[in-house]
Amino acid sequence: MADNVDIANDNVQRYLDQKLAERSTRALRTVAPACEDCGDLIASERLAALSGCGCIRCLDCQQLFEHKQKGVRHG
Repeated sequence: MADNVDIANDNVQRYLDQKLAERSTRALRTVAPACEDCGDLIASERLAALSGCGCIRCLDCQQLFEHKQKGVRHG
């Protein structure tokens, strides 16, 4: 039989798990009106298309970012 401390720990853990899940969901939906890398405005079509995924870069900067992630130099 669980004691009061075990019950309290379980309640706290459930609460923390729920809050972390909510935060993760909100973070995925974040969109930025301006590119995080160059500061230019992100095209409204791109923002609309990626609204559920999050969009922080303009198309050019995103392509450059993906090339760098693959180890390809842009030049």
